[in-house]
Amino acid sequence: MINVFAIDPEICGRLDWFRYITEHCKACLGRAIADLPPGEWSRKGLEHIDRLVADKELGPVKGQSLKRRMDRVRDRLVDRPGTVWDYMEGSWLVNTESEHRREPFQAIVSPEYEEGQANTPKFHPEDIDEAIAEWNTPNGMPTTRTNEAFADAVLPLLVVSKRAHFVDRGFNVDGNSLYTRNYRKIFNSLNTVRYEDYPEITIHCCPDADIDRSYFETSFRALYANMIPASSTVTIILWQVDDGPPDRGAHPYHNRFVITNLCGVMVGYGTDSPNHATDAPDELQIVDESIYRTRYTQCNRRDFPLVSIREEIVITGSAS
Repeated sequence: MINVFAIDPEICGRLDWFRYITEHCKACLGRAIADLPPGEWSRKGLEHIDRLVADKELGPVKGQSLKRRMDRVRDRLVDRPGTVWDYMEGSWLVNTESEHRREPFQAIVSPEYEEGQANTPKFHPEDIDEAIAEWNTPNGMPTTRTNEAFADAVLPLLVVSKRAHFVDRGFNVDGNSLYTRNYRKIFNSLNTVRYEDYPEITIHCCPDADIDRSYFETSFRALYANMIPASSTVTIILWQVDDGPPDRGAHPYHNRFVITNLCGVMVGYGTDSPNHATDAPDELQIVDESIYRTRYTQCNRRDFPLVSIREEIVITGSAS
């Protein structure tokens, strides 16, 4: 769902490059910039801007404009687990191409490549536009109704996110639940790539009024605690409709999402899967940025309209 690009910090020295690339590298558009060098992309970019201003290759007004834009970009950078960076090697491009061989980026963009003679998927900033297949990324995708397909679709987003909310009012913890195979697959997949750096996961659901908290917590713990690292927790929030059972088709907690600190994905059928694999398609769609910001705020503040928190359960992992 999220396509990660390696963008040379030296693009920060050109307003047209920096503006176009960063305005189009948003998770709501299916694109993100890798934080390379790890944790230092914005610092390297600012250093490059200061150097150009000092050398009078860039005016101070344009320099300040670029720095203001950097403030908005900083929070959108993503880390990839397992990234290796040789700080003894001075070249950004050499390190990035080495990382690209370990795990390919959607594309690498650097002024060090020769303009007009890009070796796909490596491009000069002047080459980048919607005509480039690697740049023209989709912000939605079809999937089949199987747990493998759903887990595989959302895993790339979870891997690069720091916080993730699963919003599905029907989520339950029965051992033979249609949700169980999906969520066990997700936890298992996360353990293979992010065991020591687990995202902060919250599951939001709105079960029937007669649900028993003790049963819910005990069942969830039995199903998942031994899959969650001992240093991590997962929070489950049980919501309830404020004015009693809603009319048919009017449930205020109807839509299903996977919402992270990067973007929100709307899930067509839901985060469960059928008993048997089916060719009936599902659709995952990254939601518009304004809708995402509203949903993300609601998740973090626990403030959804027409519903209130009934129970909040925190499960600590026991996997070693």
